[in-house]
Amino acid sequence: MTAVPTTKTGPSLLIRLIRAYPMELILAVLILILVFTAPGFASVRNLLNVLRTVSMLGIIAFGMTAVIIAGEIDLSVGAGAALAGCIVAWFAGALDDSLGGTAAVLIGVVVALSVGFGIGFSVGKFRHWFNVPSFICTLALFTALRGAANLITGGFPLVTFPGWFSFFGGGYLFGIPFPVYVFAMTFAGMHFLMNYTRFGRAVYAVGGNMEAARAAGINPERTVVGVFALHGMFGGQTASLLPDARATPWRRRQDICSCSHRTASDFCQLVRLCFWIVAKLAGMRI
Repeated sequence: MTAVPTTKTGPSLLIRLIRAYPMELILAVLILILVFTAPGFASVRNLLNVLRTVSMLGIIAFGMTAVIIAGEIDLSVGAGAALAGCIVAWFAGALDDSLGGTAAVLIGVVVALSVGFGIGFSVGKFRHWFNVPSFICTLALFTALRGAANLITGGFPLVTFPGWFSFFGGGYLFGIPFPVYVFAMTFAGMHFLMNYTRFGRAVYAVGGNMEAARAAGINPERTVVGVFALHGMFGGQTASLLPDARATPWRRRQDICSCSHRTASDFCQLVRLCFWIVAKLAGMRI
């Protein structure tokens, strides 16, 4: 008797899609539910507001994604963005009389980006020199950065800004919020960096297996420092957009630091959630 071969059927197309794109499918389901249950959700005005908010969070998320891929975590990103926003505000007020509002704000933005880069660089170095888990480093740094932001402002809003500054976070270009363009350019840069450069491949290798990456000739410490520095700079970049994202231009200029502190809390809650999910699903090294 000849045995009849049995053919094993694989999982259906739906199961394969769920396994390959779980978060995308969950997002699509949530959007469909809101479209049919929330009046005005699918309106152009609301979608543009969602795009604006997502753009600012997304810039931070790009840096955080690289940090998580490298097997680390950063809980200080919200406080770093708050500090960078307060630095921009302080320079705008301190140098307005001597250099003019435009030059003062531009200098503040450059200093904020530099401070963000320096903070991230310092975290990476501290992580390497003392072999302290990044979770502990950045949790302590969170409190220090919030304190530094309060020290700069004295606990009061800094309101000296030129009128054009509100365009960065609250303006429109060809009917689309300006932060969306910044988000798209940042996405293109990160996509190229992580997929087509030696540094991007090193980030994936270090996050997958640090010792194997070291044996392959990759310097894990330098890679981790670079990832944290890049993430810190993205925090400074976002700080230039956050102050102007809400209310009227006058209100935006008043709320720069308080808005940054509120956003810091939102960011930290988001980061903690991301950390818990990654730790549970991927067993991330911290």
